[in-house]
Amino acid sequence: METYYNDRRLDIVFDDGRVDSDFPTIRVFESATTVDSSTGNLRERTSVKFTIKYLETPESPCAELRSKLIFGRSGVLTYAPEGTDTDKPAYSCNATVLGVVRHPHDDITVVSATLVRNGEWIYHYEQFGSIF
Repeated sequence: METYYNDRRLDIVFDDGRVDSDFPTIRVFESATTVDSSTGNLRERTSVKFTIKYLETPESPCAELRSKLIFGRSGVLTYAPEGTDTDKPAYSCNATVLGVVRHPHDDITVVSATLVRNGEWIYHYEQFGSIF
């Protein structure tokens, strides 16, 4: 299952580095496997990958995030599709950076980072009703 968020209110933080940029996006890819059990087939989610994209400009304050989005680095990924106002959905998990690609264009750099979830969700709106 794939979910795509691109609202201007979208808030993304990785290891205390915030995506403070215009037009941030996050894609969430959840893959599932079927496990046989004595009661029938159960659906289990085994892998969750994230692709974060945003624009860096010389004026954008993303330097802290840039230093954290390094291959192999682990940290807490938190995202809020509707912003961090009270009672808005929240998602959070431990994640590891699988790769980062930067495409420079004049004075703008398009950044695309892929991360994978480690362990279980810390916050998850649909599963736990997690909100800010």
